[in-house]
Amino acid sequence: MKKINFFGVAAVLAFSVGVHAAPAAVTSNALIAVPDCPLLSEDVRIPLSNNVIAARNCAGGAANSIRMAACHTAGRQGSRTVEVPCTNDTVANPGLPQCTDPQVSVNRVTNTGAAIVVGSTAGGQVGPLDLANYACDAGTVAGRIPD
Repeated sequence: MKKINFFGVAAVLAFSVGVHAAPAAVTSNALIAVPDCPLLSEDVRIPLSNNVIAARNCAGGAANSIRMAACHTAGRQGSRTVEVPCTNDTVANPGLPQCTDPQVSVNRVTNTGAAIVVGSTAGGQVGPLDLANYACDAGTVAGRIPD
């Protein structure tokens, strides 16, 4: 299994006054300069393994964190059964799907897709997101990082 390397990010973080930014692609070993991410205390380079797609977001304001997401184009694809809220009254609850069984308030659905890993300096954890029919591509990876 390929490793996704976030080398050096944790060592150089300093929580200073930042700006709100949109997710940006991370190119392997490309310089991320402090003006591009004011939450950094110094410029960094993040080496990525071959075929890893990554994105970052330097979120200032209340979030005050650096967030990253990444996946490997030939990496883990999986499936997972989840329970999705549903309704038996779509007139009163138009945003929910119709329940397949009128006796329950959830539908069981199997989601598949790429395992996209996310990390944040706010939480200190790195882990995969839900498998929700996502592909491992630049747009999907960037879209999995909240603004």
